[in-house]
Amino acid sequence: MNDDQFTLMTCSLLLQPFFDVTTAENGLQAVQIVHTLDMSYFDLIVLDINMPIMDGMEACTRIDQYYKTGKVIDPSAPLEMLLSRCLQSYIE
Repeated sequence: MNDDQFTLMTCSLLLQPFFDVTTAENGLQAVQIVHTLDMSYFDLIVLDINMPIMDGMEACTRIDQYYKTGKVIDPSAPLEMLLSRCLQSYIE
């Protein structure tokens, strides 16, 4: 889930032959998508940490809480997260 249209389209095109791909343009939309689908729908969620409206860290927290409690966290599979652009600096 990424706000950059080129990255979103490129990743989708590369992954679609092998996976069902669901995309979102911001963190809030990502959380809302996860809340509307069955909890077993996603095997992997990829989040960009620098998304508008709600950043990837906040989206990850809300999605994680949803998977742990089964309750939708305001606003309206185990979670794995890859953070583009920040993973390198996070490790350092």
